Amino acid sequence: FSSTCFLFNSTRSSDANEVNFFYEITENPLLQTIPFWVISFLIGELLKFVPLCSSILAVRVLVWYVISQAVKHFIFRSCSFWIRFPQGGKTVLVTGASAGIGAATAEDLCARGGKVIWGARDVRKAQKKLDDIAWTIHHGPRGYVLKIDLSSKKMIEDFVDEFKKREKRLDCLILNAAYWGPKRTTVDGFEETVGVNHLGHMYLVYLLMDLLKKSTPSRIIVLGSDIHRLCKGVQFDDFMSDNGYKQYKSYAHSKLCNMLFARELAHRLKGTGVTVHIVHPGTPVPSELMRHNWLSMVVFHTFIIRPLQHLFCRTVYQGSQTTVYCACSDECGEDTGNYYENMRKDTPSAAAMDDEAAKKLWKLSCHRANLVSSDNQLHVFTVATEETDGYLRTTRSLRQFALNYSVLGLNTPWYGGDVKSTVGGGQKVRLLRDALTEFKHDGNAIILFVDGYDVIINANAEIILERFYKSGANVLFSAEGFCWPDDSLAVEYPVVKSGKRYLNSGAFIGYAPDIYKIITERSLRDDDDDQLYYTHIFLDPALREKHKIKLDSTSAVFQNLHGAVDDVDLDFSPSGHRMRQVRLANLAYGTEPVIIHGNGKSKMHLNYLGNYIGNWWNPTDGCVACNDDLLELNSDNENDFPFVVLACFINSGTPFLDKYFESILRLDYPKSRIGIVIFNRVEPHAVKVEHFVNLMDGEYHFVQADSAISLTERNARDRAVDICLESGCDYLFVVDAEARIDFPGTLKTLIEKNKSLIAPMMIRGEELWSNFWGALNDDGFYARSDDYISIAKRERLGLWNIPHFSTAYLIRKDRLSLLLSAYSYNGKNDPDMSFTQFCREKGFFMYVDNTEKYGHIMVSDNYNPLNRFADFYNIFQNRREWEERYLDEKYWDTLNNDYEFELPCPDVYHFPLFSKQFCKEMIAVMENYGRWSSGSNLDSRLAGGYENVPTRDIHMNQVDFERHWLNILDEYIRPVQEKTFIGYYSKPPHAIMNFVVRYKPDEQPALRPHHDASTYTVDIALNKAGEDFEGGGVRYVRYNCSVTNSPVGWALMHPGRLTHMHEGLPTTRGVRYILVSFVDP
Repeated sequence: FSSTCFLFNSTRSSDANEVNFFYEITENPLLQTIPFWVISFLIGELLKFVPLCSSILAVRVLVWYVISQAVKHFIFRSCSFWIRFPQGGKTVLVTGASAGIGAATAEDLCARGGKVIWGARDVRKAQKKLDDIAWTIHHGPRGYVLKIDLSSKKMIEDFVDEFKKREKRLDCLILNAAYWGPKRTTVDGFEETVGVNHLGHMYLVYLLMDLLKKSTPSRIIVLGSDIHRLCKGVQFDDFMSDNGYKQYKSYAHSKLCNMLFARELAHRLKGTGVTVHIVHPGTPVPSELMRHNWLSMVVFHTFIIRPLQHLFCRTVYQGSQTTVYCACSDECGEDTGNYYENMRKDTPSAAAMDDEAAKKLWKLSCHRANLVSSDNQLHVFTVATEETDGYLRTTRSLRQFALNYSVLGLNTPWYGGDVKSTVGGGQKVRLLRDALTEFKHDGNAIILFVDGYDVIINANAEIILERFYKSGANVLFSAEGFCWPDDSLAVEYPVVKSGKRYLNSGAFIGYAPDIYKIITERSLRDDDDDQLYYTHIFLDPALREKHKIKLDSTSAVFQNLHGAVDDVDLDFSPSGHRMRQVRLANLAYGTEPVIIHGNGKSKMHLNYLGNYIGNWWNPTDGCVACNDDLLELNSDNENDFPFVVLACFINSGTPFLDKYFESILRLDYPKSRIGIVIFNRVEPHAVKVEHFVNLMDGEYHFVQADSAISLTERNARDRAVDICLESGCDYLFVVDAEARIDFPGTLKTLIEKNKSLIAPMMIRGEELWSNFWGALNDDGFYARSDDYISIAKRERLGLWNIPHFSTAYLIRKDRLSLLLSAYSYNGKNDPDMSFTQFCREKGFFMYVDNTEKYGHIMVSDNYNPLNRFADFYNIFQNRREWEERYLDEKYWDTLNNDYEFELPCPDVYHFPLFSKQFCKEMIAVMENYGRWSSGSNLDSRLAGGYENVPTRDIHMNQVDFERHWLNILDEYIRPVQEKTFIGYYSKPPHAIMNFVVRYKPDEQPALRPHHDASTYTVDIALNKAGEDFEGGGVRYVRYNCSVTNSPVGWALMHPGRLTHMHEGLPTTRGVRYILVSFVDP
C-alpha cells in the first residue's frame, strides 16, 4: 500500500505546476509535521465510529496505522523516480553510508543509475546494506564500500589515496556522516562532534577538490539540519566546546558550522563548475545518531523514541529524498549555496547567513585542520647586500613559483660580521624588524624568511602554507643536528621523538604578529649572532608557548643540508605539478622538504641539487634555466660583438698541435673582435706556434706568442688574466692545447648563455674522462656525482653547476678583476685546481654546458714531442685526429652499400685507404730506421731463417708499428674485405708478414712470379708513379693482367695462394715503395 502511495506521489510531483496542498500550509519545516500529527489524531477518532474498528481495538489500531502511513507518504514528498542520472551514470561518494539516511541515500542513488561509493566507518555493516538492496540482488553491485573514519586526518588521507587509485572522476560528493554523543577527542586533538561533522568533512573536500574540478559539472551536498537554529552564532572563543559541553548544543553548533562552510565554499567555487548545496533531511528523522550515547540513553532511544518516530515522523528513506533530489535534479544543479528541505529552497537562520562569520570560520578551520586558506598571504623576505650567484639562484627559484618576495639590504654595507668563519648576522634581524612594521597587526600575513645566498625554493605558496599549517605552529623554524653557535645550550633544548633537535635561523615561517613580537623581544647589535638570538627566544618556555614556536625536526618544510647530505636524494617520480617534477626526498624521515638551505659546508651539495630543484631542469622540459637571461649576438656590425681575449696554453707535449690551431681558426666569431695570446712552454712546439702567429698576423685584433718556457704554468695563466684586463676585454676564453673545438659556434654560444664562468663540455675519446668534475671528495679531488655519467654521455642536456672545470672555459669581465691571483691561490695544487678552489670559496658558480657537442679532449699522456713521428704512432690515444690526418678522405665512401669498387683484374679490388701524409711518414719512418734487408733468401727475421721470394724490406715489428698495423687491418681493411670477399670472416685478422718493400733499379728492381703465403694480400702504393719512380706495378700471371700507376695510398686487395700468382714489374727509375701485408696465412 505504501509503495502504491509512493508511485502516486512520485507521479504527482513530476508535474511542476501542481502544488502540494499540505506543503502550502506553512514554510516552517517543523510545522510541516504538525498537520500529519493532527490528521493522524483525527483518523484515530473517526475510526471509533466505524463498526468493526470501534468494537475491536486491534483492528482499529491496524487500520489507523495503514491510513496514517499512507498520509505520511503523501505529505512528506519523495523525489520523482524520473529524476535520474544520465545514461552512463555518475560517480557518487556518500559518507556515513553504513546506516540511516546515508545508507538510504546510497541505495536510492544506485537505483537512479549512479555508481555509488559507500564511505563508511563500519565496512561490514555497509557491505551488508549494499548486498541486500534490490538492485544488487537482481543486477549485481553498482559501486563498492570503502572505509573512512572522519575522526582521523590520516585515515581520511588513506581513504582519498585509495579512492583516487580506483576512480578518475567524482561527480557528486555527499557529506552525510555525523557524530552525536558524549564528549570525545579525536586522534588529531579535536572535540569529536566538530572534528567529524565539520573539520573532517572540510579536510575531505580539500583532498578531493582536484578530482571534483576535473569532473565538472560536479556537486557537493552538505547535510545540514534545522537544529542549527538553536545556535545564535559560531562559538569562536570556545570552538571545541571546552566550557560546558552539551551534546545537543555541540551537534547544533557543528551543523551551523557545516552550513557556513558550505556557503563560503560555494562562494569560493563560483564559476568553477562545482556547485554546493545544503540539505535538511527533515524534522525529526529516525537515525542511528544516538548509538554513541550512554547505555540508558541508547535503550530509551531504541525502545521509546524510535517507535514514536516511525509512527509520527519521516522515515530514513523520506529523509534522504532531498539529498537525492539535489544530487540528481538538473534544476538544483543550476544554483549554488542554497538551503533545501523537502526538495524546495528554504531560508536558514540569520546566523547561517552571516557572510563575515563564514569567512572567519573558514580561516579558523583552515588553521585548525592545517589547510591552505586563500585569505592568508605569504610574504617572503630575504637579506642580501650583494647580487652574488647564490642570490640570483635564490631569487630565480622564488620567481619560478610566483612567490611575493622582498630583498632587504641590497647594495648596502654589511655590518653583520664574517658569518662564514665566525658568529654574526644580527643585521638580518634588524632589517627584518624594520620591514615587518607594516605587518605587525596583520593576522592574515604569513612571513617566510630565508637566507639570501644559499637557499632554493621548490614549491609554490599553496604547498608551503599547507606544510606550515600541518605543523600546528604559529612560528616554525628549520632544524639541524648541531647546536650552534653555543653548544652549551644543547641540554636546554626540548627532547624530540624523531628528527633534528636544534634551531637553525636560516629559514623560518610564521604569522606576522608572532614573528614581529619575536624579533622585537630583545635588543641586539648588527654583529651579534642572529641564530643565538632566536635560540634564546626558543629556549624560553614562556615565549615558546606564547608564540607556539616549533622546530621542523623531520624536514616537512625546511631542509638544512649541513650534516644531512646523506639523508636526502632527488626524487624524479611523476608529479602533478609541472615545475615540481624534480623534488627533494628526505629518506631519513620520509618527508619532502620544499625549502632547501645549504648551510655550513653543504653549499657544494646544494649546487648539485640546484641543477634540478627550483625548476632548473626536469625530465619533461629539460633545461628550463638554459633559456634564462640569454644574450643575443645577431648584429651585422662586428663592433657590436664583445671583445674576447683567447688564451692558448701549451703546457706539455700535445699530439696533432696543428689540428688545435685549425679548431681555433674555425670559430664562427668576428676575428676583429678576438685577440689571441699563446703561452707555449714546450720548446719542440715553438716552430708550429711561430708558423701560426706569422700566418694569422693581421687576421685577428692581435696575435701574440708570449714565451712561457721560463714561466711556470701558474704564472702564465695569471699573466693571461692581466693581458685581458689591460686590453679592455669583455671575456677571457681559455683554451688549453688538449682541447679540440669541433663546434664552430662554441664561443658565440657560450657568450649568449650569459654566465660569468662557463665551460663547454668536452670528453676524451670514448672514455668518461671530461673537462669537469661533478663532485669532490673530502680532500678536494675528483669524486663522481650521481649524475656525472648522464651529463658526460649527454643523456641529460643542460647547464650544470659543478665544482671544477679545466681545459676550456669562458670568464666574463665582471669576474676577471676578482681572479687576479686565483691560479696562485693554493700553491700546493695544480693551477686549475687552485683556480676552481678560489671560485668555490668566493661563491662564484662554475657551469658546464653540454647542450651542444662542443669538442673533445686529446690524450697527451706519454706523448714525446721530440719524436717527429709521435703523431704517426698516436692511433690508439687519439684515433679521431689520426683518422683525419692519415686516412684517405674517400675511404669512408667504401663502406657505403652503394660503393662500386674498381676491379682492374679479376678478384683484385682497388680502393682508397691512406692519405698522402700517411704514405710520406711511413716512408720516412722506414728510411729513418734504415736497416733494409739484403734481398737474399737468408733472412734471420723469419722463424725458419729462409725466404723463398726475398725482397728489400723492413718489417713493421722492426719499427714498433706491428701492433698499430694489426689494428689498422681490423678497423679499416677488414670491413672492406667482408664487403668484397663475401662469406669470409676473420676478426681480428691475423698477419705475421707486414712490411714495406723498396724497389730501386740498382738494388732490386722487380720480383719474380710467386704465390703469397696468405688468404688474401693487401698491397698499398706509398709513392707516386711517374714522379717518384718509373716502371713498376704488379702483373697477375694467370690472368695476364697488370696494375700500374696506382694512386698514392690506394690499396690492391687480392686472394693469396692458389689463384693469384703475381710478379713485381721492374722499376726503371727512382725508388718505388709499397706496403704489403699477408693476411691470415
